[in-house]
Amino acid sequence: MRPHRVRPYQTVNLLPRFPAPKFSEGCDGWRVRDSLSRSDEGLQASGRLQAGVPVSDVMDPPKISLSEGACGRNASYHRLMDKRPDILIAAHGSGGDSDPNEHPAYRHASLLRGNPRVGRVEVAFYKHPPFLRDAATDGVTVAPLLMSDGYFAGTVFPRELAAAAGDDGQEPFKVAGPVGLHPGIVDIIEIMVAEAADELGVSADSCDVLLVGHGSHRDAESTHSTLRAAETLRCRSTAPAVHTAFLDAVPLLESLRTHCTRSYVVVVPFLVADGDHSLNDIPQRIGLGDPVAAAQLSAHFEAVAITPAVGEHPAIADLLVDCVLTVASSG
Repeated sequence: MRPHRVRPYQTVNLLPRFPAPKFSEGCDGWRVRDSLSRSDEGLQASGRLQAGVPVSDVMDPPKISLSEGACGRNASYHRLMDKRPDILIAAHGSGGDSDPNEHPAYRHASLLRGNPRVGRVEVAFYKHPPFLRDAATDGVTVAPLLMSDGYFAGTVFPRELAAAAGDDGQEPFKVAGPVGLHPGIVDIIEIMVAEAADELGVSADSCDVLLVGHGSHRDAESTHSTLRAAETLRCRSTAPAVHTAFLDAVPLLESLRTHCTRSYVVVVPFLVADGDHSLNDIPQRIGLGDPVAAAQLSAHFEAVAITPAVGEHPAIADLLVDCVLTVASSG
């Protein structure tokens, strides 16, 4: 059996950039078919979190007309620029031996800072500095870099943001839904599976795909986005044999051999970053870190490939913009 680690996304130049999707006209690039319907996937906060709008559509980039005037731009241009949302990317943060400075939130922020549809972009973490509870939240739109609507999205982040806001009468902030709930996340997974299969020298439809979420015993919602992404991907011809497993929920990751029956397996960590879980826990728990377990896997599989974490993909930045513009334009 050939264990295979798919190359990491060291720079955005490794992959083509995708144009911003236009949902009103359909989207060939993302092939977004559905919109999210949960009413609590967008949150609005003013001291405490309140129900907002779902992340379901995306506002097209403003049509800016230039004419003579100050700096050659008219007043309507300046009004549009004043309405660009300031973004705070909120993430859990790196644990263990991972370098916090290598967290993908910083790379996504760098991409967003070059996007004319948004204003100031900052990053904050729950786990390490710069801390979420110390962030400047005055009038920002918070973009949770999370893959599920579980414990951290529903309990931890609201608590930290409320502490950051305080009671000083600042302008209310808004909170978008976790990026892992965006329907375009499935298109990113599909691209990653196709690339991994290509590196193995086989077609994606000949592989078993194991989508690995984190899960949590503290919140049943933590598995829903993984299950939904797998079901959507299963309906596409690119990768019909899609299975799910979790680090901290059932079915556990160790069930690889129970679910996967094809000779080639692509393991996709449905996680934010290539930290301990993606680089160490997943390979060890599926049996790649132990010679005896690896020998047992060899009796079942020709090759097992592990992709980078989904949250590492540079196109995540595009989804963050969509999520932010949806709630920012809700008034």
